[in-house]
Amino acid sequence: MELGRIAAVLLPGETAYTGNGSGYLLGPRLVLTARHVVAGRDACDVQVPGGSPVRCSVVWRGGHLDGADVDAALLLADRDVRAPVAPVRWGRLVTARQQPCDVAGYPDAARRAGGALELEQPRAVLSPASGALSHRYTVELAAAPPPDPARAPSPWSGQSGAALFCGTGARGVPLLTGVVVTDVTGWGVPRWEAVPVYALLADPAFTELVTRHTGTVPVGEPVDLQGLIAPAGGWQVRSPATLLDQRAEVVRFHGRAGLLRELAEDWCAGEGVRLAVLTGPGGAGKSRLARELSARMRDRHGWVCGALDDRGPDGDHGVLAEVDRPLLLVADYAEVRIPQLTALLTVLDRRPAGRPPVRLLLTARGRGDDTGGWWDQLRTRTRETRALTFDALHRELPPLTGLSDRDDHYRAALGDLARRLPDALPRDLRAATGDWTARVALVPGRDVSAPEYGSALTLHMTALTDLLSTHPATRP
Repeated sequence: MELGRIAAVLLPGETAYTGNGSGYLLGPRLVLTARHVVAGRDACDVQVPGGSPVRCSVVWRGGHLDGADVDAALLLADRDVRAPVAPVRWGRLVTARQQPCDVAGYPDAARRAGGALELEQPRAVLSPASGALSHRYTVELAAAPPPDPARAPSPWSGQSGAALFCGTGARGVPLLTGVVVTDVTGWGVPRWEAVPVYALLADPAFTELVTRHTGTVPVGEPVDLQGLIAPAGGWQVRSPATLLDQRAEVVRFHGRAGLLRELAEDWCAGEGVRLAVLTGPGGAGKSRLARELSARMRDRHGWVCGALDDRGPDGDHGVLAEVDRPLLLVADYAEVRIPQLTALLTVLDRRPAGRPPVRLLLTARGRGDDTGGWWDQLRTRTRETRALTFDALHRELPPLTGLSDRDDHYRAALGDLARRLPDALPRDLRAATGDWTARVALVPGRDVSAPEYGSALTLHMTALTDLLSTHPATRP
């Protein structure tokens, strides 16, 4: 949570502001708040610390999810509220573990003596089970101000719309997990209710607006697994070469339909824990296929998906046994992660019966089936690794063999790289080279029938080189 992005949502009257809510700046012009804050209005003002009020229009209002009210709204400012603004990371809770959270807003109780707004950041803990059947999160506060008849009916009036962040400290960057919508009385301790972020991401109109105005597709990451899995996004394009990294996902996924269908429909079906090993030479597209499988299982079937952090997990493996929905984990370069995989398989083998299914997809250059190879070391390491590897699925990723498939892949890569190439160039080159999508037509025909073009990475590298060659300022 960045203090400079905590917005006051100001409600204009005829001569002065008549009230306020809270919000959070998602992009230079896009603000998230609660829907009821702007009820009956098409416009309002927003102001961040150190800034001046900026007029906004309401561009999205939440509807319902399984009958539950999604009390959230998006505001679009007439001009930049603040720039630059990095995209937020979005989170959801996937276990029943309580989570400390950060939240700040502009409640009535925090106003200065003269009535000026002031930020308030109470200590809070999120209880994911409380309110879950109504698609709400419950937040318990350490303290609350006493009621004041001279103020609004609730001392927390004005806090609605505040963004709720979970996952702090050594476990990683905080994730935007909910939006505060109301305070709850009668429990002996002060409580708020919040709309979970997953309810927002379920609306395609919301995700489209966030993508358009932040430049990043919003993806819900499991808060509880921070430190065990790598961030879902945030890969920064810093040079043309970084466009080729599979984490950037610049070139759209192409081909491999049969293998992807087998993994999604057959291997992921059923209960229990299952392993699969995907092997192939470097650049064959193993990691990219794993990311595509993860995206499909997450978006179409509601699975929790993530890649094991290759820096070594600093979290608690035991939390994996508590995940309350189907789980797909990916481990790239499995041949160098035997200790990590051993610890992981030990936890998964000891999970209580009846828990949701877990799938672990390993990628490697090869299995090394000869005695002493990494696969042999892993499967014979402990009783748990023997139990979970004996029926593992193994698939070798074949090269792109069809000439027409290669040519389509190459042409698609040219277009996709052209759209993102300006982001990867220094500012002076960006201004000098202009629109790269028009230069795709200047790329001469390319014969991709040679064996080396069976590698997806080679096709992408060739497409990038050919594209850069069309301008004298970037010609290799």
